[in-house]
Amino acid sequence: MEDGEISILFSTHITTDLEKCADYITFIDNGQIINSSEKEEFIDTYRLVNGKEDQLDLINDQLIAYKKNSFGFTGLIYTTDFDLSLDMKSIVPNLEEIMIYFSKKEGIHV
Repeated sequence: MEDGEISILFSTHITTDLEKCADYITFIDNGQIINSSEKEEFIDTYRLVNGKEDQLDLINDQLIAYKKNSFGFTGLIYTTDFDLSLDMKSIVPNLEEIMIYFSKKEGIHV
């Protein structure tokens, strides 16, 4: 692996293992490739957005998926779709959060 001429296919749902050892992530959901890139690039493709419930309509169409909570909502969005001028906080998600939001059925947008 050190010389870059060997690859290992590691299929798992245990994202902490991927965080530790993967250089490249290919996320497949129901037989469809969702994203495939170097791990850091893969993660940087997404943001978790937190907003108030009345702000959901402003961003709903751009969200991949969201869930409502007592503070408003949290949703997964492509970094390129997130409007920084909106008064919403965003953080970089981890692999587990990305995969959970993609597998959500409620509030999902594809």
